[in-house]
Amino acid sequence: MGIEQTMFAGRFGQYVRDRHEPRAAQDSAEIPYPLSQETRDIITHHLIPLGLLARADGDIATAEQKAMCDHAVAMLAKSGHPVKDADVGKLKDYIAGFRPSLMQLDPALHRIEREDTDTKIAFLGAARAVVMADGRVDAAEARLLDELKLEFAKA
Repeated sequence: MGIEQTMFAGRFGQYVRDRHEPRAAQDSAEIPYPLSQETRDIITHHLIPLGLLARADGDIATAEQKAMCDHAVAMLAKSGHPVKDADVGKLKDYIAGFRPSLMQLDPALHRIEREDTDTKIAFLGAARAVVMADGRVDAAEARLLDELKLEFAKA
């Protein structure tokens, strides 16, 4: 399992770093995480790389936010923490203001590596949804995401 894991963090991490543009001065205060600490521990390491991908162009489009929120809600439900309708709006607001730093990327990816194959495949599906949300995806990006997904399907 070790080689695939390192390849995942290495390849996916490089993919995110290649698209990352250092952010300008903070344009707004981050919204505190709106759900329980337990749910934060379940989903934040997924939101970090997704947030970095979504903000790679300096902005986070509504479709990118929706892809992140849909993934968060699905992962929380899978872990036995369904998000109430009233809290989905709060989670959307949090994601809209979420600004992870590049320093957080590797620890987040290493946590994802230790998760089960279905969770990794779901994460890669969410990454693809974020990348495709702005309508600009090149063949190399799509191929890399598909290759990573296939690696985990076989693992």
